[in-house]
Amino acid sequence: MSNRTLKVLDKSTVYPRFPRHALDQTRRRSICDRLNRVLVATIDGAQSAEHAYWNARGPSALFMRPLFDRTFMELRMHSNLIAERIINLGGLSKSFSPMVVRESCLKPYPIHDLSCEEHAEEMVKRLGHLTGEMRLAIDECSRLGDPISTNVIQSALHCTEKLRRWTENHVAKVH
Repeated sequence: MSNRTLKVLDKSTVYPRFPRHALDQTRRRSICDRLNRVLVATIDGAQSAEHAYWNARGPSALFMRPLFDRTFMELRMHSNLIAERIINLGGLSKSFSPMVVRESCLKPYPIHDLSCEEHAEEMVKRLGHLTGEMRLAIDECSRLGDPISTNVIQSALHCTEKLRRWTENHVAKVH
């Protein structure tokens, strides 16, 4: 054991040159509300992709399952980044399952037996709704003067549009 003592900084210490938050509380709250809407929809989209992955059946399931898995992993990664941004702004991320179910803008995923093609078509619709929600968030974050949140959502939007396009291409090949 060392006799040295560590100097612990008080967590409430705010250095004048480096303000804790550059945005005022009202703007941060509005940004967190919008980011939470995107977060909930992104988590819902990821869970939908995982559901499609596990329940894909039929001759096209072999080449669709990796796409559903990739969609799940990419959306989960972006949901983590969005949640992290909410926390960095001083908000509370709504990533708990009951909150996701209650607050998602996406319609409930059909739980009856779907073919692989029907799963893919459902994912195209869901990814489309998700990109719309992301675009609204980009506009609002830009309007409120938060380029970091705008960048986080732009990155997620780029990825989600790519996944939607790939899924649409797979659906077109099957039909």
